[in-house]
Amino acid sequence: MRPLLHTAPSDPVAQRTAALRAALWALDEVKTRHGLARPHRSIGRLALTPGRLAGLLGLTGLCYAALLGGEAYLLSFWKLCMQFWSEQLGIPIDVTGPGSAAHALSVQWQAGAQAPRAPDGVLQIASGLLTLGAFAATYLMPDRMLPLKYLLRILCVVQASAVLFFLLAPGPFPYTIAEHVEALLGAGWTLMLAIPLMLALGYYLLPMPLHGKALNTLLIMAYFAIAVPHLAVLHAWLLQQGSVLFMPLLFICFGALFDMLLFVALYAWVASNAPADLAA
Repeated sequence: MRPLLHTAPSDPVAQRTAALRAALWALDEVKTRHGLARPHRSIGRLALTPGRLAGLLGLTGLCYAALLGGEAYLLSFWKLCMQFWSEQLGIPIDVTGPGSAAHALSVQWQAGAQAPRAPDGVLQIASGLLTLGAFAATYLMPDRMLPLKYLLRILCVVQASAVLFFLLAPGPFPYTIAEHVEALLGAGWTLMLAIPLMLALGYYLLPMPLHGKALNTLLIMAYFAIAVPHLAVLHAWLLQQGSVLFMPLLFICFGALFDMLLFVALYAWVASNAPADLAA
């Protein structure tokens, strides 16, 4: 029976006692009604059955066999893709391969081609003012746009550091566009090598059909196989048309970190199809 709260206003002790009893009664009611409810699947336990373990090991092994066995074909595709777009966009780079131990392909700036222009004083001042204005504008954004506000501030801080660097060290930037593109390709290849392991530690453990896991894995790998060289070409074109002043921003915020965030988004997409009952 629910406790009554009818107590004399002049008796605060009795009021507090009645309120406490009412709260305890409500808590007991909640426990009674939801005592048999299963925990949310985000904190549920997964039963690693022999079938799931076999599927996990099988899919992971197939992924690495395909990656390592098809590495030469993948890098050849990247090379052809970058050569095609560099010719179409007029980017004076030569792509050869394989690259060094840290890079998937080797990229050189064509001999005799005009070197990318260093940032002049006008560009640095304009970039600095725009960066400062964008940072100040974030304080005018409503609270519901808080994630976008912090993202813009991070971009502004990175770009401001680049502007400050070129103001203090106006000489040639010690990092070329070719090296930047090589690093992007190497980071993309490294991410593709890490994807099967990351999927094995999470996605492959979920109680989902094996063919669905295989198909989603193929889609994720195919996405990065196509996206990595195109992102590298886009960076090269932006730096050629613009200036190396924007290289730190592209490298830090739209390079390997951007690829990793894309993987997280794709992982969330495929994992969202998992059933609510993870113990099934």
